[in-house]
Amino acid sequence: MFVSFDKSCCRDAVPDFLEKTGNILLHSIARGMNVLYRVKKIPNHASYGFSHAEVSCCQRIVNIVVCLLTGPLMLLAAVLGFLAYKFSSTYQTSLHDRLRYQCEQKKALETYRGQEQSIVTLQKFCRGFLVRNHLLNQKTFLKCKNWGWKLLLGGKYPRVPEGRSLVYTSKQYPSLIAKHVGISDACYRWYNIFSMRKVLAQLDIKRLYVPRARVYKEVLFEERLPVSQYSIDSMCLYKENPEAFDEAIKELLFLFKKVHFRDLVAETDSPTDNFPLALKVQDQWIFPRYDNMPLFIQDGEGRIALVDLETFSWDPHPCPVEELAVMFPMHKKLLITEAEKLQIPFSKKEVENSIKKGLAFFKHVLGHQEFCKKKNVSLSRNCAPYITPEVWRFSIKIFETLKSAVQPGSPFQRTLSSDAQERLTSFSDKQWLAFSGRVASSLLEKICVSIYQIHNQEKQQPNSEGTFLISRSPILLKQVLLGNLPQLLSAKLGVLPNEGNRLAYLCLHAVMKELVATGDLYDYDPMEDFFGGEYCRIRY
Repeated sequence: MFVSFDKSCCRDAVPDFLEKTGNILLHSIARGMNVLYRVKKIPNHASYGFSHAEVSCCQRIVNIVVCLLTGPLMLLAAVLGFLAYKFSSTYQTSLHDRLRYQCEQKKALETYRGQEQSIVTLQKFCRGFLVRNHLLNQKTFLKCKNWGWKLLLGGKYPRVPEGRSLVYTSKQYPSLIAKHVGISDACYRWYNIFSMRKVLAQLDIKRLYVPRARVYKEVLFEERLPVSQYSIDSMCLYKENPEAFDEAIKELLFLFKKVHFRDLVAETDSPTDNFPLALKVQDQWIFPRYDNMPLFIQDGEGRIALVDLETFSWDPHPCPVEELAVMFPMHKKLLITEAEKLQIPFSKKEVENSIKKGLAFFKHVLGHQEFCKKKNVSLSRNCAPYITPEVWRFSIKIFETLKSAVQPGSPFQRTLSSDAQERLTSFSDKQWLAFSGRVASSLLEKICVSIYQIHNQEKQQPNSEGTFLISRSPILLKQVLLGNLPQLLSAKLGVLPNEGNRLAYLCLHAVMKELVATGDLYDYDPMEDFFGGEYCRIRY
């Protein structure tokens, strides 16, 4: 009796061309006769398991009708299909494996005849264990209750810095993290975690990790995996060891052929305060969500943790190659090769665009790392920046900025009253230059003091390459850097307070850009699109 094999759930046993051809030609016949078998890899074993794929009665009837209506054509397809199976090495191997599997089943039935009740009891215990294996054990759950009670009573705990949810850690419970997301969301996420862990076990995926979890009232508790709290640590790890993640990325692509979750890449038309590190590429703001998929290395092999399953779908991912190309831009060839092998559709043009976005984001974030290496600054030598600006050079920049701002027709000049316009245009270049020197000195002093103060506060915190870069990328309130400069400009130039404030911002921007040009700072981001433009980021 002929059989057909469904190998879609088995990553290693890929059918060859002849078997694929036979599957297409004998599709209706196999389903009409109900002779389709699923092939699955047996976990921790070299062989495969075979299970009968039951076809519904309606599907069988439809396929039988199709065979009858296309009689001569179906007969020809059947002959060609059987020939394809006959000469297919992968089909013949699977057929022999299935026959051996059936023989082993018969031997097992003969060996254990009369012990069926004991076997059923043992299977019940095994199934119960497999279910409980996806949950935090009872001893750990008692810790969850204790912590959850304190948290709900208003206890203060350190919050994980990234992500939109309220996620907490505790020194008292180092093996757990708590997500205060509300009862309905907590239950929904727990179901997603439970479903994903079952899928990973069924597909024999070993390099993707989903933490065990339990719900207590409004809080979801998860076991804490050996991953960093910062996305930038995952990026550094990937950049330094891209080949270590080859197999993990293959497994992720294979997983997305079956089920998927979204929120891998935040991509919006306009910036959002949730992702202040987002980068504008090709008219869109992108931010790869490494906080949802942190990377780590265990036993010398790359692992990927799936830690924030807000969504879960039993359908294949609509565009897995394109999204993963943004997160893993150094794996372009592997993603394309593996997608073709797994017959996952993708657009080469979109993959190229995704690679460009991913590389641009890596350069945006990790270019700072190369700057620190050139400055001979590292995690072990985290010294403050040595800024020795030439005040005259910055005075000229301030002079050019102020003169440009008060030029007739400029956006700033058009908002001034006629009296203020007349007064500012009456200043001579010598007066402007003298005033610019005073402004430059005031700004530079305030900037240097602020950087040194924030550095001394943060320098003890870094314990990894990512946290080292974060400690040297402070987000500062612009008003702190300006000090009393807006009041000085308003008083000396005779303009309104809000106009003095705008001029002060222009001067700050000019000085910061010049510090970047001279190599004293790596980058200055005015963050005009985030938090109302009140903050800026300095990277040194």
